[in-house]
Amino acid sequence: MSKLKSLVVLLTIFSIPSGIFAFQPLFDTWISYDVGSEPFSIVVSDLDGDGDLDLAVTNSGLFFDQDTSISVLMNKGDGTFADKVDYRAGARPIFVVATDVDGDGKQDLVTSNYKSNTVSVLKNNGN
Repeated sequence: MSKLKSLVVLLTIFSIPSGIFAFQPLFDTWISYDVGSEPFSIVVSDLDGDGDLDLAVTNSGLFFDQDTSISVLMNKGDGTFADKVDYRAGARPIFVVATDVDGDGKQDLVTSNYKSNTVSVLKNNGN
């Protein structure tokens, strides 16, 4: 009896139309944006206060001893980002967070810097 049940289950599975389990992918395309040397971490935040989420990326230069910086890509409001603007930080910034450090209502960037054993605070001046 259990062999018959197994056979019925198998026949049922194989008789289901393949389209029932088909799904549409969530992501069907991607866009690449240039940043600095060896990007390591990213934060998504509204850096310019326009309601659109912008990107800040640490460029660690960790393996090839490149110049290190934070690349900021401003959201154009249409789902794309402007070219990067690089800001200096400590030696080999690894992680970045966005928070209002000075209480002025603008998101600042704070990085931890691997090689210099420091943190950098990039205060947002609003432009």
